Amino acid sequence: MLNILDKLWLWTHVAGGVNNQYGFKEGSKISPAEAASYMGVSNILFVRLNNKPEVPEYSKYAASFKKLNRVVWSIIGDSASSNESEVPVLLELSKKFPNIRGVIMDDFFSFRMNAYKPQDIANIRRSLSNRTDAGHKLDLWVTLYTHELDLAVKPYLDECDVTTLWTWHSEDLARLEMNFAKLKKMCPGSRKVLGCYMYDFGNSKPMQVELMEKQCRFGLDLLKTGEIEGIIFLASCICDLRLDAVEWTKKWIDSIKSSQG
Repeated sequence: MLNILDKLWLWTHVAGGVNNQYGFKEGSKISPAEAASYMGVSNILFVRLNNKPEVPEYSKYAASFKKLNRVVWSIIGDSASSNESEVPVLLELSKKFPNIRGVIMDDFFSFRMNAYKPQDIANIRRSLSNRTDAGHKLDLWVTLYTHELDLAVKPYLDECDVTTLWTWHSEDLARLEMNFAKLKKMCPGSRKVLGCYMYDFGNSKPMQVELMEKQCRFGLDLLKTGEIEGIIFLASCICDLRLDAVEWTKKWIDSIKSSQG
C-alpha cells in the first residue's frame, strides 16, 4: 500500500522569512521544525532565503531537524541569496546528520543558469554521489517554474536527480495538467515532485482554497499512478498566520493520516 504521508514535504525557511514581503506584515514566528509538526509532515526542504541562515548556523538548524525523516537542504538559495554552491558544507553536515538526504538548487533557471553549464551540474551531482564516508549519497534536486518550461532547461534537468515543478501565479494553475504533461514529455524518465503554494506569492495575495484543493487532488492522483514521488507545500513561514489555504491543507493531511491508520 502506498504510504502517502511519506511522500509529503514542507518547504521551509527561517522563522519570519517572508515577513514584510508579498503583502505580509510582521507576524510569523514559527520555526521550520515547528511548522512541520503543525502540518503533520515529517519531510522538509530547508532553503536559504535572503542569505539566511548563514553557514555558521547550519548545525543548530540541523539539530532541530533530528526528529524528521528526511531533509533536503539548499546548496543554492533563493534569487536574493548568493550564487555560490555550498556542496562541501552540506557534505560535511550530512555526515553528522544522516537524515539529510539531498540538496536543492533554488531559483536556478531564471537567475543562475547562465552561470553554469550542464557539465557543471553533472560535476556537482558526481560530488554528491562519490561519498568517501559510509553514508548515503545525496540526491540533487532543482526548482523549475512552469513559466520556465520553454527555456533550454532539459540538458540541466538531465543532470539532476529530482525536478520540483512550481506554478508561480495562481491563474496559471488552470494549465497545471498541461504543464506537467509538458515536463513529463521533456523528461519522461526523471523523478518529479509537485510543488504546491499555500499562498499566491506571484500575486501577493492569499491562495484560493479551491485552487489549493486542485493542486492537492492533482498531486494525489499523480502519486497514486507513480508519475511523481512527492508533493511539497510552501512554506513554513506562513503556517502560523491562520490562512485559509494553509488550514485546509493541514486538514487534508490529517484526513490522509486518518485514512491510512
